[in-house]
Amino acid sequence: MVDIAYTMEADVEDGPTISLADTLDTATAYAYVETVVEASGTATVDVQPGDSGDAILFMMYANVYDTLSYEVDGGSSITFDGPLCLVGAGPIALLGSTCNTIAFTNGSADYDSTVRILTAWVAED
Repeated sequence: MVDIAYTMEADVEDGPTISLADTLDTATAYAYVETVVEASGTATVDVQPGDSGDAILFMMYANVYDTLSYEVDGGSSITFDGPLCLVGAGPIALLGSTCNTIAFTNGSADYDSTVRILTAWVAED
């Protein structure tokens, strides 16, 4: 088992603050991927080996979002304009049935972007 602690918080000016912290104690494996998507370039990364139903945590963020997009397992292009954090097999299934490979495209001719992904899953025996 791999225990993974996570926190999320949103603080609305003159409004509510919502925060939560928890630990995933059912993960048996994880992968951390960091890739640079060069200006006007593409990059493809392997995310996790099983089906998306095996994954229980998916976090993805970049240092620059202005012109990034991504495709999960050859699907439709999705604008990558902010961090993504999905906890649980249900929310992760929004990425598709497998979520094995993600291809990034950087539409900027001026700067590179670094993308970081953390995925945790329950490995089958």
